[in-house]
Formats: sequence, C-alpha cells, structure tokens
Amino acid sequence: MTATRWSAAVPLAALAAALLAGACAPDPPRGTLRASFLVFGDAGARPDDPRDHPQLLRVARALCAEDRERPADALVVLGDNFYPRGLVAEELVLRVRETFARPWCRFVAPGGPRAAELAGACDLPPRERHPIPIYAVLGNHDVVSPESPGLQREALPLFVPNWELAARPTELREIAPGVSLVLLDSEHFFEGGDTAPIGAALRGAPGPWRIVGLHRPLLGFEASGKEDPAQVAEYKRRMQAALAGAGVPVHAVLAAHSHTLQLILLPPPAPPLHVIAGSSSDTGELHPEPNRAVGVAAPGFARLEVVGGNGADADPRRERLVLTLYRLLPAPLDRFSDQRIAVARYGVDLAGNAMPE
Repeated sequence: MTATRWSAAVPLAALAAALLAGACAPDPPRGTLRASFLVFGDAGARPDDPRDHPQLLRVARALCAEDRERPADALVVLGDNFYPRGLVAEELVLRVRETFARPWCRFVAPGGPRAAELAGACDLPPRERHPIPIYAVLGNHDVVSPESPGLQREALPLFVPNWELAARPTELREIAPGVSLVLLDSEHFFEGGDTAPIGAALRGAPGPWRIVGLHRPLLGFEASGKEDPAQVAEYKRRMQAALAGAGVPVHAVLAAHSHTLQLILLPPPAPPLHVIAGSSSDTGELHPEPNRAVGVAAPGFARLEVVGGNGADADPRRERLVLTLYRLLPAPLDRFSDQRIAVARYGVDLAGNAMPE
C-alpha cells in the first residue's frame, strides 16, 4: 500500500475515508530492512498539564502500536524532554515516572538501580516490552535549569538504563553497520559555540549513511517568544554552512522544536531530507518554507529506515533511506487512540536523490 500524502490540513472526511480503507498503518517499504528507528521530540509535557499531557499519551500509544507491528532498532528523542525548565531535583521521580516512563514504558529496560520507583507507572510484563537504545538530545527547555543536563545524563539512567543523552556538543552512534547517527547539541551552537566539531564528527562517522539529529531545525521555523530573529537566522546560516563544509554526504537531518510535522526537500549536495517531528505533546503553526514538501500541524512522529540491502554481500548503492511521517487522527476520530495516518513517505539514495515512495 502506498502511504497517503498530504501537504496541508487534511479534511476530516478524507481522514475518515483513509481510516475506513485501512490506510492508518501502511505496508512497510519494499526491500530488505537493515535498520529502523522511531523519531519524536517536544515530548516533555508536565503530568498536570490538562492539554499537553493527554496528547503525549496519545502519541506514545500510536508510536508503541507502530513498534508492535514493526519493531524498531532504536528511539531518537529530539529534545525538550521536560517542560518548562528541564529536569529538576525536587521533581526528579515524578517527572521520570509521568513524563517519560508512563508514556514510553514499552521501551524502558528493566534492572535500573531505581527502577522500583517506577512501579505503578511502568508495569508492563516482559512480553509486552521492547527495550531498545534510546538516544536523546537536549532542547532549549532542557537547559533552562542548570541542573537539568546533568540530571538527564546521570540520574535518569538510574531509572531507565537504556536512556543515553548525547554528549555536548556532538556524539556519534551507529544504529547498524553503515548507518551513522550524529547527534548535535543545538543549544550549544545556538548560543554561538564553535561549529568546527560538527564537521569533525561527520567526517569521523563511517557511514556511508549519515543522519544528523538535533533539537532546533535548520529550516522550517522562525523566531518565537523571546528569541531574537537575528540570532535564529545566524544559527540557521552557521549550521547549514557547517554541514555543507563537512566534506562528506549527509542524507537526513532530524529535528523538533517547531511543534509540527514537516518534510523539507533540498537538492544535493545539501542534505536532501530535512525532517521535523516536534509535535509529541503540543502542536504549533507552520511558517512559510519554499522547499517544504509536506507540512501538518498535528500530533505525530516519524520513522526512518534503511532498506534494499540483502545481508553482508549487499551492494549499498542499491539501498535507500526511507522516511515516513505519521500524524494522529483529529477529533472525533481520535477515539481510535493508537491509529495514525502516514502523511508522507519519501526515499533517498546514497547520491542524495529524493523521491516519493
């Protein structure tokens, strides 16, 4: 089945028709699957937030249903993990329980030194769990409190031992042989930090597939709140220049921050896929973006897969990186709480050529 593609708000009647037609969980991409990971960001809703926390729980149910149907190899968590000022010591247990462990219990590995404190929030039996690596970055809200980065890096793994917060300013993770995930601390660079480590990290990634994950996008968002528009523009300019000057291909950039779902396409040699999946616990509005292929102001998440290889002897030139963007159903269809619509599916080859799947 081909994924349904929408470039604007989807009419309720069309969503209802898609639901009745069974389009909520499209067939996987054709080809042999080598690596697969699920991506989301801005999931840090407080448990006492009557609007955002229920949305977080809905997105988590849908993403967990997606993983049950087609298990992933890792989660990539794109920042703003704890609103409004990051993780603070006096709320540590409450926030780990209610903002992370309860929604994402399926992925929580057992055996942490403080795992017993999650009782009542994360009690799934082993057969319903899928504890895979959880790779996380910091968002702008995660650094408001000075203690938050340290608590997320050192205390949170005592409850969730498979949680890994990326080092600052860069960190490399190999999702699978040949699939390099380079995680960047966008707040470090937003505040003027030297971008030279970005090029060094990308050149040090073995690839040939290279994927960047960070909180603040490089495209598709504008200054908001108290942000300085000039600082935002300078951040985007410097980060785009750092990726372009790395001297190695980058195939996808994964970001959050803008509380939307977006796919932005650029021609080579720029990274062809710019993905925003930042609507886990809040939804915002779309800003003008000339290169946007798909944009939806709706709750959802993304999946990235490397397909087309066939074991150790496969020719990587025949592989492709496939992105699928999923949105949740709006009211009144949202009573189907684990249902999702694939609003876009694009593939990109090693040369950087992107096309609809």
